[in-house]
Amino acid sequence: EHLPDPAELLSALSADLAPGGVVFIETPSIEDLGSRPIDDDRFMAPHLFFFSHHSIANLCHRAGFEVIESEIARTVRGHYDLRVLCRPMNDESCLPLLSRDDFHAVAALAGRWNAP
Repeated sequence: EHLPDPAELLSALSADLAPGGVVFIETPSIEDLGSRPIDDDRFMAPHLFFFSHHSIANLCHRAGFEVIESEIARTVRGHYDLRVLCRPMNDESCLPLLSRDDFHAVAALAGRWNAP
């Protein structure tokens, strides 16, 4: 949400992924927009984009990825984030679709990266 061209970054990530690799994205959900005051820090200038399930899937597709799983998750601050797990399209080495438990395991791991 902070980049002028997020599709460009995703496309570049595709080349750096190991065979069978996946990308986890967590970003503010556009669905949070209607539940927050306009001066909420969630909507300050550093955020160039907000995504919905549909728009993030479209972004991923344009960058050569397919969405494996996505969900809206409530943060500890009460905000709603969109979490997406995707993989390169046509990656012959990919395992079958991950289960919902696998998705939550990846989300929990990514949460540790974002922890203060």
